[in-house]
Amino acid sequence: MKKMDKERRSYYEYFTDNSWLDLKQYNLCIDSSHFSQEKIIQILKNSL
Repeated sequence: MKKMDKERRSYYEYFTDNSWLDLKQYNLCIDSSHFSQEKIIQILKNSL
């Protein structure tokens, strides 16, 4: 998992010239450890 995350981060940063950790690059962030799957689905539907 850590290896895959590192590869994704490298890929993202190489092609976007942005930091993987820069939250301004994301439109919607959901910490799934705080919500049930049903609640996440509801949040996503409401965001459309």
